[in-house]
Amino acid sequence: MIKTKIYFAHPLNVYNTALESALEILIRRSIPEYEIESPSKSHHQKGYEEWKANTAINRDKHNAMAYFYEIVIPQCVGCVSLPFLDRRMGLGVNGETKKTIERGDPAWFLIPTRMAAQKDIDDFIANPKNGLFIIRKFTEDEIQLILSEDPLICVSHQETRLRTFFIYNGPMRPYAEAHLVQMPVPEGFYPDN
Repeated sequence: MIKTKIYFAHPLNVYNTALESALEILIRRSIPEYEIESPSKSHHQKGYEEWKANTAINRDKHNAMAYFYEIVIPQCVGCVSLPFLDRRMGLGVNGETKKTIERGDPAWFLIPTRMAAQKDIDDFIANPKNGLFIIRKFTEDEIQLILSEDPLICVSHQETRLRTFFIYNGPMRPYAEAHLVQMPVPEGFYPDN
């Protein structure tokens, strides 16, 4: 079977949103030869949760991302990676991109062309060709930063969670605001249960 899918690595707070749909339109227009394989699909979310349940030591120590690294990404021919608006990727997106690069497959950066507010994102949703986001190959310097998980391009595990949730595993923080959070993780971010 010939692989024709490209993996769409993107933050959780973009999953199943109008922004995700608009970004997929842009991906299809920019790289039309591939189908998009999105981790936001319900069967992938189920697979991730099952993998997590089978590997979890505690809330912070599990191997759930291995579901994507070992099962999903090998079925794809490359990936397109969306950072937060400050052009830094969450740890999961960086990891998915890193695995793709290590496999020798092509990786594209789906980056904002300027700092954006919610209105800019709404305009992009209405017109995915408006130039707010572009897709290009990663530079060699960026590849080295990705491979080393350098903080210039990769957000730490805890900060990724903070950029994703108001309260861990609770309501999602809007993508337009995610890059504005500051460490450390505030008191009460992790529910007692």
